[in-house]
Amino acid sequence: MAPLEVLPFEIPADKVYGVIRTRLEKAGSTDFDGNDLLIASHTVALGHTVVTDNNEDKFSRVENLRHENWLS
Repeated sequence: MAPLEVLPFEIPADKVYGVIRTRLEKAGSTDFDGNDLLIASHTVALGHTVVTDNNEDKFSRVENLRHENWLS
């Protein structure tokens, strides 16, 4: 993981988190893991793509989140 850059969780990711969490709760999606929600909101805020292996079904529920499954 040494060549990966770790980006700080800061504005606007905090606001994006609130928007995403509210939308998911209103849609009845209460099974979303807190860490995955932080990852999703950070990714959306930065305009990046999240890479996942087995959480693709959950990440697909997040509006404006680009995601890829490198194992499928």
